[in-house]
This record gives sequence, structure tokens and C-alpha cells, in this order.
Amino acid sequence: FGGSAFSTADIMMLFPISYAIRMNVADPEKYPNIAAWQTKVEARPAFQRMLAAARPDGRVSPPPSLTLP
Repeated sequence: FGGSAFSTADIMMLFPISYAIRMNVADPEKYPNIAAWQTKVEARPAFQRMLAAARPDGRVSPPPSLTLP
């Protein structure tokens, strides 16, 4: 996102761009370079490992309830 090499900018921008697409705020067909970038970032092995750890059943679930003292 910030240049030709993968950087923290790519990590930081993945969530807001993905969220904008999921909320129909941005149309990925209008921005093919961003859509290709998103696909490339999400294909990275580290991203896939994170998904496996964060979503073992493949679904997004709500966080556990907080237990107040």
C-alpha cells in the first residue's frame, strides 16, 4: 500500500479497506488495483495463519463477554 515492498502500511490499511468493501461503502470493481492488493495481502502465509488462529471454525464470532470485578 505504501510502496512496492510489504510494510506496516499494508497491515494498517487492510482492515479499513476490507470493512469499507463489506459495508458497501467502496466498490472493489471501481478500484481494481486496491482489490488486487487486498487479494495479495490476504494470500500471505502470515495472514492465513492469523485467520486460522482467530477463526478456527472459519466464522467471525463476537468477542467473549467481559467479566467485571
